[in-house]
Amino acid sequence: MKILVKYLVLPLLILLSLNIQANEAVNLIREYVLITYGKALNITSSQIEQLSWAMDNPNITPEMSADRLPSGIHREIPRALSRLYSLQLLRSGTEADYDAFILPQKDLDLAALSQKHFNQLSDLIRGLDAESYDTLEAAALISAVTLSPTARGRASMALGKKLPEDSSQFLAVTAEKATSIYPLAKAIAKKYHSDGRKFTIVFLPGSHLRHMMYNEGSLNMYTTLKEGFRSGQLKREDLNLWYAYWMDNIAGFRGHVSAKGSLYLTENTFRSMNQIKIELDKLQENPDFNPIPPYLVERAQWLKLPEYKGLSSKEIQALGALAAMMRLFTPEEGSQLLKAFRKLSNEQQKRWVSHVQSQLQTTSYATPTYAPAVFANALIISDLAETVEKVLPFYLNALETAEQARKAGELPETMPLSFRILANDKQVRALLKTTRPRIQIDPKNGLATLKQP
Repeated sequence: MKILVKYLVLPLLILLSLNIQANEAVNLIREYVLITYGKALNITSSQIEQLSWAMDNPNITPEMSADRLPSGIHREIPRALSRLYSLQLLRSGTEADYDAFILPQKDLDLAALSQKHFNQLSDLIRGLDAESYDTLEAAALISAVTLSPTARGRASMALGKKLPEDSSQFLAVTAEKATSIYPLAKAIAKKYHSDGRKFTIVFLPGSHLRHMMYNEGSLNMYTTLKEGFRSGQLKREDLNLWYAYWMDNIAGFRGHVSAKGSLYLTENTFRSMNQIKIELDKLQENPDFNPIPPYLVERAQWLKLPEYKGLSSKEIQALGALAAMMRLFTPEEGSQLLKAFRKLSNEQQKRWVSHVQSQLQTTSYATPTYAPAVFANALIISDLAETVEKVLPFYLNALETAEQARKAGELPETMPLSFRILANDKQVRALLKTTRPRIQIDPKNGLATLKQP
């Protein structure tokens, strides 16, 4: 009898402990929302409960990792709340909403998002049907809980297979079963008597707008969209919903630094994002169109790089790709970039040009992740010249190491080379100080780290 009682009581104690932890997480998020937003953010109890999964997530983003958050709040939570707040401002779309949206940008030495372009984005959000908008609000919060123990556990039960380590891939894999895994998705499907298809659109596999903006991968970044357009399974309204999701994702990208408003969706970020949308609209009309070359040339033109004599068309594309990766926009930055690039050895310059040309084709390898964060933290810690000198050759070496590992059958082609650990500011400092940094890649998860001497 005692043994029976033991086996009955233990699960109850575990369940009670989990409920206490969940309640603590919910209360902490409520307090954070109240302190940060007051009554400016509309958020339901079910949305907070969904977001609370993120509290015990061991993974954090390395983007702007030098910035710290209040104790107890996971970095993904303010980012998710910033995305929810941004959506609500865009849906309302008044002049006061515009001022609230760009509030964090007013102290930046950058052009804030113009009201004209805020209105353009507002028109996009306001043009969505009710289910699409509710899906966006849910997706803003769901995207914060990927890789958390709760999400992993529920996804494993629903899918019964190994789950990806990359958050975007995790969302794509779980999208088909979103209504079984995420309570918010289930509630929306029930509310609109739908099958939850819209979650498969916002979490479309292999279709990452920031990857496209930073030109992180090859033409395979566009494969799912191209095939969907070609088959007719993806319509223009699907493209607009997908774009709206990623636009909002970008709006809250640095919400952990400044949650109330959008710190990241400045005028320059809009230019990159909008240019990709222009190319995607062409792709929707003609699935054989290659969107990468015109995008890279446009990025180079913003920096006035084609005006410099002696640059070949391939070099202009290569510099446009580097500008995209490093988030450079001005002619002054273009001049600095060209000087830094020319200081590299001829071999290194040719390696980069060759790499960018390979990106214009559909390749078999998955798009690398978190590389722009390495460049971004290097630019904060050092300057553009040293970033090009130290980080660019290291990045090329990392890609080469990954390719060799794939040829040897040590790293699956579907496994992205991930710079998530290396993008941490401490790792970037070590990278910049090391004379000849070497890389090692964990074949289990694709994570790259510095090899110790």
